[in-house]
Amino acid sequence: FKDAYTLLSPFNNTLPWAEVLWRSCIPPAKSMPLWNFILNRLPTDDILAKAGYHIVSRCKMCHKNLETADHLFLCCPFAIQLWTWLESMRSCSINRSNALSLLNIVSPFTSAQLNDVRIAAVGYVIWIIWTARNNSLFSNQATSFQSPCLLVVANVKLSGNLSSNSMWH
Repeated sequence: FKDAYTLLSPFNNTLPWAEVLWRSCIPPAKSMPLWNFILNRLPTDDILAKAGYHIVSRCKMCHKNLETADHLFLCCPFAIQLWTWLESMRSCSINRSNALSLLNIVSPFTSAQLNDVRIAAVGYVIWIIWTARNNSLFSNQATSFQSPCLLVVANVKLSGNLSSNSMWH
């Protein structure tokens, strides 16, 4: 019955990039901010304004620009610093033109375990930025640069160890 419904349903809810994001070695709670960022469902100031809330928008990290998901995760100086650090760890660049382009870090020419680690790193950076933003907003806590880097490294190592895929020589 389910197969017949899916076949006849006018809506196709299959997202081709979803299988890239959801990995068994990454806790779903850590992948969820990236998922919501790609779908433009994070409650940033611009989304809340569209929903009818009257707020004065300001990025919680740099306090200079309007808070949009693209600014917060791709253009904010705090985010740029994290992405630059991650690029230096990988020795290559990460396409940060939009949310979906972050998933281009996965390559069919590298091992499955390396792709797990790459997606984990991107997911953890997004999670760290979102957590730092929420700490700033709700607890009035500033986040230094060193602490997020250590968290990303620790979580990526854990995901690499939890990956059931293999590494090429």
